[in-house]
Amino acid sequence: YKITLNTRTMKIDIVPFTPYAAMYMIGSATDAGWDINNPITMTVDNSNPNVFTWEGDLKAGELKFSCDKKSDWGGDWFLASKADKAPAGVEEPMLFSAHGSNPDNKWKITEAGTYKITLNQLTQKVIIKKQ
Repeated sequence: YKITLNTRTMKIDIVPFTPYAAMYMIGSATDAGWDINNPITMTVDNSNPNVFTWEGDLKAGELKFSCDKKSDWGGDWFLASKADKAPAGVEEPMLFSAHGSNPDNKWKITEAGTYKITLNQLTQKVIIKKQ
């Protein structure tokens, strides 16, 4: 289960957690660009179905993670904690957005190069580290 407590609204959500079987990257920083029909597939960790990795070249630009490969933008997403967030190279929190990117916060890759990305969907944390 995932438990979310919002002290501002005084609301608690308790929902069963089922990991996504795949995770994808999209954005102007990737070779896929913003082509929703051609996202970059991440690799699932054989010992932990919650963890996905990817290593390769990114361009300067924006990046976000799709939880399901769809031909539209209405799927589930992992997003940056704030708009135009430059990755710090250490573990950082992600926002989960069901049924579309709202808010549409993206990571801003400011320097092109080779990166390693490790995403944990259970903890909602990601590491985007320049190699």
